[in-house]
Amino acid sequence: MGGVGRKIEGGFEGTYGATRAEYEAALELEKAYQHKVKVPPKGGKYKDDAPDWAKAWEPRIGEDGKTFAKRIMDLKYGKGNYDPRTHEASKIKKWADTHFAKPKKARRKK
Repeated sequence: MGGVGRKIEGGFEGTYGATRAEYEAALELEKAYQHKVKVPPKGGKYKDDAPDWAKAWEPRIGEDGKTFAKRIMDLKYGKGNYDPRTHEASKIKKWADTHFAKPKKARRKK
């Protein structure tokens, strides 16, 4: 894994992947997509949690947890510069699958 990376500050501080400008551009681009909505936990409390830096992102509609984790891990570490079986990637996948759901369409009133 490795290679030459570019160090950035902020939510991805200390990592090698996107530059600060690329990171901000990716966040801006996300506004154009529809995202899943956060759902309340069953039983009153979530049992797992994603890393703090991942919470700035939301999975897109039609995107499963695995695809979501790959997308943001690629942004943080650079495309393919991480093992998708890591604890961090697994927690992000589980977080996306359990904490978000596709928004329900509003019913039309007759």
